[in-house]
Amino acid sequence: MDTYNNEVEQVAAIKQWWQKNATPVITGVVVGVGLLVGWQAWQTYQTNQSIAASDRFAALQQVVAAEQTEPVTTHAEQLMQEHPGTMYAVLAARQAAKVAYQAGDKPAARAWLERALASAEDAVIQQAVRVQLAELLIDMQVWQDADQVLQDATSDSFQAQIAELRGDLAYHQGDLAAARAAYQQALQHSEAPDPLLTLKISDLKTSETPE
Repeated sequence: MDTYNNEVEQVAAIKQWWQKNATPVITGVVVGVGLLVGWQAWQTYQTNQSIAASDRFAALQQVVAAEQTEPVTTHAEQLMQEHPGTMYAVLAARQAAKVAYQAGDKPAARAWLERALASAEDAVIQQAVRVQLAELLIDMQVWQDADQVLQDATSDSFQAQIAELRGDLAYHQGDLAAARAAYQQALQHSEAPDPLLTLKISDLKTSETPE
């Protein structure tokens, strides 16, 4: 049995349904189109931002190659401000830290690495920056700060490097037993033979040998 007895009833039912549902249907279509257009606009914006950040980083690399310290800082600062949270911002800060260290300005290098760490969103990149920062802090003999950075390095990435830095920190603080344990741990996590690590362990054994 047909739902409607004739075409007149079908047309009337359609009109009645449209009167009740026209607004929700139109609204849904408009919202759907708006979301699609908005998403496309966002994608375009993201692409343009990525291109701009890439261009800025390329300019930074050029001044690095030319050994121009001040422009490196300028480009890195602009990248950090204009494209925060991007990989390019982190790379720029790390590059500025390297240039500052080579120029003998360790506090500036530290500041750049701390900014890189704050800007990094990827866990692996964060760990890489922590390794650099801890190494710098040990070099600066800021033992407590170095220890805190290493304590925050809790992921599985860079286990060998982190263990070795813990050994370096313990060694400089005079705790040879802790240094030996950390170096052995670093050796276990190393994927390939590390001559420098082996030398550190050998030197440590020499230091522990009574005269």
